[in-house]
Amino acid sequence: MKKWLLLLLLLLPLNVKAKDSVSIMYYKNIGNCETETCTSESLFNMQLMYLKSMNYETITLEDFLKWQNNEKEINDKSVLIIVENKSENLDNILKTYNYQINYFENFDVRYIDFNKAATKDDTADNEPIYLIKDNMLADKYKEIIDGKSFAEEFDYSETATKVPVLNYHFLNCNEIICLSPEMFEQHLIYMKENGYKTLTVQEFIDWKEGKIDLPKKSVLITFDDGGAGTSRINGNYLIPLLEKYDMHATLFLITSFWDIHDYISPNLEIESHTDAIHDGGACTYKARYMSVEEIKADMQKSIDIVNSHKIFAYPCYYYNDNFIEALKELGFKEAFIGENVSVRRGNNDFLLPRKVIIDSTNVDDLKYYLEVN
Repeated sequence: MKKWLLLLLLLLPLNVKAKDSVSIMYYKNIGNCETETCTSESLFNMQLMYLKSMNYETITLEDFLKWQNNEKEINDKSVLIIVENKSENLDNILKTYNYQINYFENFDVRYIDFNKAATKDDTADNEPIYLIKDNMLADKYKEIIDGKSFAEEFDYSETATKVPVLNYHFLNCNEIICLSPEMFEQHLIYMKENGYKTLTVQEFIDWKEGKIDLPKKSVLITFDDGGAGTSRINGNYLIPLLEKYDMHATLFLITSFWDIHDYISPNLEIESHTDAIHDGGACTYKARYMSVEEIKADMQKSIDIVNSHKIFAYPCYYYNDNFIEALKELGFKEAFIGENVSVRRGNNDFLLPRKVIIDSTNVDDLKYYLEVN
């Protein structure tokens, strides 16, 4: 009997301990670093060396999703590594350790920078990840592998009865709806230092539907269009600043005019601002003359690109019955206009207000927007 028991133990695979979470580690860029959200090749190599020495395995996105759906067991020492940009040097480093990584170009899954490990309770709409930075200490990297949560704690002693939704457009240009990058950074610093929770789309929807409570100091930051200063090809201020202060925003993108791949960040969610109805950003109010089916056809192109139909922002704040009906038939949850007041739970889901930020909106104005109305 003892011999059979010993044989059974020898045949069992190692590391079969039940896996209750997976650390998803996102590297924005690996190479010559000029920003803190880049990781040098030497540091990346040392991190892989540590993983190898501790007998960690790297898994594919497919493996992860199957595990999450209870279709596959994975090693208890498994991590998912995601890198935004490909390079030959990176491939050579990976071959050294016989590791595999995944590239951040699969928009079937939406990663949000929650700074905690992913569990089976999370969904493909909101997978939490860790953003790996070049100045990250070794001890913190080890804690990330172990799944420690670094998510900020917020004050829930008072809960939100209203949520201000800030409506930015551009950074670094001469239009009235263009805020300077320096002032936008001051906005983020004020919200960060004063304990504001910058919401994800799903958090906002769940609060609006009464499914969750949020701290009184909650805000949804939104940008429209995708123009000046918001992508890597037209100024590149938005994403670096969000990542610098570890804050979250949502971009309503004109998908026929701007390439979604220039807006990749776990700190920035992408939602629809139409495909071509917005006419490249011009206020031509095309929807005024379109049928429900014509609007739906345009919107479907946008949905296919951003891979979401949760929330929407009307181009130039124009809406009509056909537009609203099209959004409902496509399955959108909510849509935004202007009006400069905060959102209440009782507001019409397809006529939600936002507070428009212009070039002269300073920190005192921001404070008023966050606290009043």
